[in-house]
Amino acid sequence: TFLYLLSWPGSLFQVLFITLGIAAALYYLAEVIEEYSTKSRRYVRYMLIFCVLCNLALVIDGMPYLIIINGVLLHMCYYTCIKHFPYVVLTDPLFLLGSILLILQHYLAYNYFLEYYCPFSEILAYFTFCVWLTPFTFFISASTTDPSLPITGHQTMDSLHDMDLNQNVSTSKRKPRSNFLGVFQYLLEQKDNLLYGGRKII
Repeated sequence: TFLYLLSWPGSLFQVLFITLGIAAALYYLAEVIEEYSTKSRRYVRYMLIFCVLCNLALVIDGMPYLIIINGVLLHMCYYTCIKHFPYVVLTDPLFLLGSILLILQHYLAYNYFLEYYCPFSEILAYFTFCVWLTPFTFFISASTTDPSLPITGHQTMDSLHDMDLNQNVSTSKRKPRSNFLGVFQYLLEQKDNLLYGGRKII
């Protein structure tokens, strides 16, 4: 039918708009972390506490203790990385342990939801708040400014602290674009060129 034919381009447009919405949200979050790294660190700490409480609250729904304990340990590992935020130390043993526990958490949760039926909305809520939120935040923080790109253990904590102080002191100056933000800035420039033929907008 005609409506069936329209459903294909309609679905394509919906996916496109959702993708653009997510991209805009990522751009905004990266801007916020870039400009307010100290405040962002505090909010991320609160977010981690919230995620731990969500994992503990799963006892009410009868979630296996192995999944709950692994989820709590996962977020505790990331909690210890808050002192580096928004810097990501890839060689930090606790960060590496958290990454391993993250993979294990996906495996345990996948097997559990295969065995016990749950509505899709509940499954999505579990992965959003109990699994994905924290790693996603650290991914965004790793893409804010050039000094906060993933670093190695060769950089000392004093150098991290000095970079953080310099970043807070120079908030009045425009920071250099990172690769992550640079992609969105390039897309915005291309959009302006396409709509306005390269003319500058006053």
